[in-house]
Amino acid sequence: MITLTTTDGIATLVLSRPPVNAISDELITLFDAKLDELAKRSDWKVLHLRSDQKVFCAGADLKE
Repeated sequence: MITLTTTDGIATLVLSRPPVNAISDELITLFDAKLDELAKRSDWKVLHLRSDQKVFCAGADLKE
């Protein structure tokens, strides 16, 4: 759902919750965990947040 890569001082978090990256409790928990993981590291200076969907994020998951 969220992948983290680090290259040349740039940490990239990619959201992948098809079809529109709707925000769910699980997505928030995973995002928070990735930020905690990054806080413990010193090999990055820039955070690039992106999506692998057509939209970045369409809002809340209305089913929740």
